[in-house]
Amino acid sequence: MRRILCFAAGAMLLASAGVSAAQQLTLGTTANPAPAAIFLADQKGLFKKHGVDLTVQLVTGDPTIPAALISDSIQIASVTPTTFLNAVANGIDLVAFSGTTITTHGSKDIAIVAGKDSGIKTPADFAGKTLGVAGIGAVLDVMLKNWLDQNGVDVSTAKFIEMTLPSMADQLKAGRVDALITVDQFAQRMISEGFGILIANPLAEIPEGQSAQEIVATRAWADANPETIAKVRAAIKEAEGIAKADPEAIRAALGNAMNLPPPVTARIALPVVDTSLSVAQLDWWLAIMKKHGLVKGDVNTASLVLP
Repeated sequence: MRRILCFAAGAMLLASAGVSAAQQLTLGTTANPAPAAIFLADQKGLFKKHGVDLTVQLVTGDPTIPAALISDSIQIASVTPTTFLNAVANGIDLVAFSGTTITTHGSKDIAIVAGKDSGIKTPADFAGKTLGVAGIGAVLDVMLKNWLDQNGVDVSTAKFIEMTLPSMADQLKAGRVDALITVDQFAQRMISEGFGILIANPLAEIPEGQSAQEIVATRAWADANPETIAKVRAAIKEAEGIAKADPEAIRAALGNAMNLPPPVTARIALPVVDTSLSVAQLDWWLAIMKKHGLVKGDVNTASLVLP
C-alpha cells in the first residue's frame, strides 16, 4: 500500500518515542529506483509476513523527510545519504539501520543530460553553464559536482538551479537550463523526444558499493522499538534475496510503486539491491560533501549506523 503526501519542511515537533500495537508504522520515501528493496518487500507482503503493519508513503522531496520523522508523521524513512548527513550535521538525531541499494559501475539509473542546443558535448563544456539539480546539497547535486570535479571542471564557474524532477524535462526543453542531472525514467523522455543528449551516467565514475539510500529513524524511536527494527530489517533482507534471484521482480515493483507506464517500466535501469550498510559508506559521501562546502563541522559517522 502507498500514499502520497507533501510534508511541511518546517514541521519540527518532538517525536513520540514508541509505536503502540494499534498504531500503524509508516515508512516515507520518494518515488525513485533507490528504495527498490522497500517497494519489493511491500508488494510481496514481506513486512506483514515478518509481523509489521507498515504503509509505504511516497513523499514529494527527500529534504522534507527529517522534519516528518521528528513530527512523527512517519516513523521510519528511506533517504539519500546526503539528506541523512545534512540532517545530522544540523542537529537532528537520526540513525540508520539498513541500506537499500548500492552504486556499481554498470549503474545507469542516474543520468547527466544536456540540451541539444546547449553546445555541451564534453565535460569541459559545462564550465559557465546553468545546470539543473533536484536540490542544492541533495544527492544528485553532490553527484554532479563530484563528476564535474573528477573531469577537471571548476564547479564554481557553473550556476546551479533547483527544480523538481518531474519539471526537469520541460525546463531543459525550454532552454532554461543547459544541462541537468536526473533519474532514468525522466532522462528517457528527454532523450527519446530528441531535446536531450545523454552526456554521462555518473555512477560509473564513483567507487562501487556506495550506499544509494539508507533506512533511518530518530534515535529516540529506534531506541524504543528495537524489535520493530529487527522485523523491518528481516523483511528488507528477504526482498534482497528475491531481487538477486529475479531482477525482473525489481522492475515490476518499481513500475507499480512509481506508477510508470509499461513502456517506461520496460526500459527503466535497474538498481542493485544490497541492504548492507557501513560507516565507511557514509564517510565517502561525507568527504565529498565537505569538499564542496555542503556540510560544515564534524559528523560522528561511527554513531550513526545501528549494529
